[in-house]
Amino acid sequence: MAEAQQTVERSGDWLAHAEMNVLQGASGRWTREELAGATLYTSTEPCPMCTGAIGWSLNRLVYGLSQAAMYRLFPMEEAPPRFVEPWECRRLLERLHPPMEVVGPLLEEEAARPHEAWLERWLRGRA
Repeated sequence: MAEAQQTVERSGDWLAHAEMNVLQGASGRWTREELAGATLYTSTEPCPMCTGAIGWSLNRLVYGLSQAAMYRLFPMEEAPPRFVEPWECRRLLERLHPPMEVVGPLLEEEAARPHEAWLERWLRGRA
């Protein structure tokens, strides 16, 4: 088992999403063949960057909060950079050969809580 969190603010590295961090750590511990049989569990539907990395590395993704639900939490004028419309990771991952299993969204209300807390901190920091 491997675990990670996003470290964007702490590191200043905009690529340091939790999914990227866990994949980088896991790639040093397990072979590509071992990782191909793994499942990644994440609180939020992965962004396009993370979706690509997940697609090249694993065969199953389970996520909580959809991008669409996350977008409803963040008013466009207050949000960090993002797409104008929500991204759907499933549209890419299910087109892989073989198709990747994608499970989610699950427990969106619970999965939204950390994002709501982060948004409050982020908005306070901008005030």
